[in-house]
Amino acid sequence: MPYIAKSIQYEMEGVVMVAKKANIKNAFCVDSVDLHIQSEDQIISRSLQTSMQYLEALIDSLNDYKCSDTPLDFTSTNDIKAESDLAMIYALTSRSSIYLQTLLQNGVAPSHIVILGDKRESKSLVALLHKLRISTYCIETKDINAHEVFDYIQTLSHRYIIYSGYGGGILETKYFHISKFFIHIHAGKVPQYRGSTTCYYSLLQDGEICATAMFLNEGLDCGDVLGYFSLGIDELCEFSNTDIDTTLEPYIRAKALVKILLEYRKNGSFVSVPQSHKDSETYYRIHPTLKHFALFSCFGNKDVFQIAGGIQ
Repeated sequence: MPYIAKSIQYEMEGVVMVAKKANIKNAFCVDSVDLHIQSEDQIISRSLQTSMQYLEALIDSLNDYKCSDTPLDFTSTNDIKAESDLAMIYALTSRSSIYLQTLLQNGVAPSHIVILGDKRESKSLVALLHKLRISTYCIETKDINAHEVFDYIQTLSHRYIIYSGYGGGILETKYFHISKFFIHIHAGKVPQYRGSTTCYYSLLQDGEICATAMFLNEGLDCGDVLGYFSLGIDELCEFSNTDIDTTLEPYIRAKALVKILLEYRKNGSFVSVPQSHKDSETYYRIHPTLKHFALFSCFGNKDVFQIAGGIQ
């Protein structure tokens, strides 16, 4: 559920709790009785019920309310050329799905995908990828550092591996002592925005969300930079979608990934630049209040109904 929809839902739950504490026993279930013979509690209850219906309609009006489970769509893909030296570690998440779909729509793809998670959930994905002649291998774990994952990665002939693992997964040191380069897309411009939830900090401070493509190393977001891609507030508002966490931010990351892979195809190699430690800053998970401020700094200057598909 998008953050704005979730926030409204929490507000609704809070109203119900306060109503119960105030002993409004019939809240949200008032019968149609003549207004003149209703008690004060019934009048308050009717008002609350109307407000709740309005809020429920607002949540339902958000276009991205149920978007995270959208299946991959290959119907609009161009001629796809799989890169023989490129593999991908793919968690069964909306981010991985957006990465892959954006790559395919731009005619570029890894030649092999290692899928982490429940094999039953990956059956349709595997079938679609095989139609595109992209080989797959499934490992039933979410732990990137599990010995079966590491042992398998070591056997791959691919030199470059896109990393799209589960949230919180950090490659252990052992991965940096094998002949592989792991490509990660960080949702922040480095070195200025290292760490967690940096897209919200950059929205507040710079009015944009930036993604950095980099080679991973043992430091936190300290690897050599391959490229950037960013969108400002005006561009973000054009998407008719307010879900930053599971839609907009992964899309911006995916565009950064596409950018560097097309450059790789054109030049025959990646061009990386070591990070400067000047002006570097590490951020930690943003407080919900600041997250609200960041969202409103982005979408608050537009009519929320127009952005989200709106109710009349």
